[in-house]
Amino acid sequence: MGKALEGIRVLDMSHVQAGPSCTQLMGYLGADVIKVELPGRGDITRQQLRDLPDVDSLYFTMLNGNKRGITLNPKTEAGKKILFIDSLKCFGRNGQSLAFFGLILALVALMWERFSAVAFALIGANSAPIASAYLNEILFDGQHLAFTATWFILGGALALFVYALAVVSVPLILDRDADVATAIMTSLRSFALNTGPLLLWAALLVALTLLGFATLLVGLVVIMPILGHASWHAYRELVE
Repeated sequence: MGKALEGIRVLDMSHVQAGPSCTQLMGYLGADVIKVELPGRGDITRQQLRDLPDVDSLYFTMLNGNKRGITLNPKTEAGKKILFIDSLKCFGRNGQSLAFFGLILALVALMWERFSAVAFALIGANSAPIASAYLNEILFDGQHLAFTATWFILGGALALFVYALAVVSVPLILDRDADVATAIMTSLRSFALNTGPLLLWAALLVALTLLGFATLLVGLVVIMPILGHASWHAYRELVE
């Protein structure tokens, strides 16, 4: 006849006396008990009421018999294995706020596209200018230089504003179920307090993305997961 808890695995994250006593009884009843302790220290009772130096105390051994043990620090990223399918599930946590924020970005992009179309049409007489002809006018004839410089300055300013708006907004919405207003204000505040490093990070994002496009998008397969991982850690450092 088997034991009552055979085939059951118990993760014991308790310390000192009450929890370890209960899980030890589960082990006697057949459960596979795995005790989790902090690396380098372990359960504090290992060092209490020692009879011999550098040996686990009787207090610890009498409460933790019939167990296996591992060390793990849950406050660090080490040991946390996340699958790709798990990363996709996060989009269902706060989908309404995420969709609303996406709508805001889409409206900003649409506004800039319409502004650019009207502006280029105004210098193209009766029709929008052909790209190749416009480039020839700039590069070889020296026309529209003031307009082009102004367009790039305005576009850069808008891009910088959107970057400040979104630098931590999306991970904050997904990670902490924040509403859009809270996410945007947190992002703007993070940018204001860390302008230098975030401008450098923006330059790296642009450079690496252009490098990916230069390799006919093949490089993006390698670059984007790295940028995503780095962006997540940057968010954690900025917000926490």
